[in-house]
Amino acid sequence: NVVRATMKGLTSLRTVEDVARLRGKNPEEILG
Repeated sequence: NVVRATMKGLTSLRTVEDVARLRGKNPEEILG
């Protein structure tokens, strides 16, 4: 399901942003 895959992608991206926020870093730094 394309919609489900898209939602999963958005969720994982948001998770990276949350981790970055907790670590006090930018998402770009987390992703390298």
